[in-house]
Amino acid sequence: MNVAGNLGNFNNGITGPIVRDFLTNGTWTKPAGLVCATFIVVGAGGGGGGGAAPLVSPRYQASGGAGGGGGGVQCATCSAASLIYSPYCICLGSAGAGGAAAVSGGTNGSPGCNAASTYVLQCNGFVQFTGGGGFGGGGGCYCANTTSCIVVAGGAGGAGSTYTGNGGGRAVYQYQSILTSDSACSGNGGRGGGSGGGRDTGTGNPGAGGTSCCYIGLRFGKGGDQCGGTPTLPGCVYGAGGGGGNSNIISGGAAPSAGGAGANAIVRIIEYYS
Repeated sequence: MNVAGNLGNFNNGITGPIVRDFLTNGTWTKPAGLVCATFIVVGAGGGGGGGAAPLVSPRYQASGGAGGGGGGVQCATCSAASLIYSPYCICLGSAGAGGAAAVSGGTNGSPGCNAASTYVLQCNGFVQFTGGGGFGGGGGCYCANTTSCIVVAGGAGGAGSTYTGNGGGRAVYQYQSILTSDSACSGNGGRGGGSGGGRDTGTGNPGAGGTSCCYIGLRFGKGGDQCGGTPTLPGCVYGAGGGGGNSNIISGGAAPSAGGAGANAIVRIIEYYS
């Protein structure tokens, strides 16, 4: 780890680090002898939307659910002298649940749930750092018009002063020309990466999750993939959006699947000493 490079104008001779990860709510008290501390706040991911179901006859079209958005991220390094509001409260927002799949033909899937934001609060109650929660992806859509194209929007990424979470991949289906291999179905990039959009259980390609991002040893934001014919995979690291659920366009085929849950939030505090 390049400590000096990550700490800007702080003097050389800093030792450590001591890494403290908060996966549940808690408090952090400034330790004696602290020189500076780095705070990494990653908001939770939004849930993926559930897949839709067509009518058995005639064979109308239905799309998979869209992917959930990634959580926002704030990263900051503070001198010990500036941390005057100790102890700090760590409040982790809950991840978004995946949307339910359609339960009968000719109905839409449910949208994924939004994630709550994550905060580091001063002892006087004011917000010091924030990682916004990602938004849920849209539920899969049933359409009686077999010539139109269905596009379901992915969830927006959560707000963050360092990284805004990436939006989830959209779900796309066009009659007799399935477009889920479209690059727009994948979460874009790695900054709190969104998840992949849903597909049908026949021939479509799954949407892949956005790539992960790394900041001072903490990897976050790998969006959930959508895996054909099986339950969707959630985001595999902190802050990722959940994958969109499958749809079913084949009469008598497998039932649509629910969207994947977003990945959890995390607050990492790295302490440095002289």
